[in-house]
Amino acid sequence: MGRAPEQLYVGLSRARSLLVVVGDSGLLEEAGGRELKLALARTQAWKPVLAGG
Repeated sequence: MGRAPEQLYVGLSRARSLLVVVGDSGLLEEAGGRELKLALARTQAWKPVLAGG
């Protein structure tokens, strides 16, 4: 958890076309703070479609 803010910043700042963030939203917000919460609020959720479904 100590390095989480740095790792989140690197991922968010370097992703160019797709960034997949997986985890508990409460922990992500705790690690990333207000800035991450605002960034995640502007994202689009990925909803995969199963083949044949």
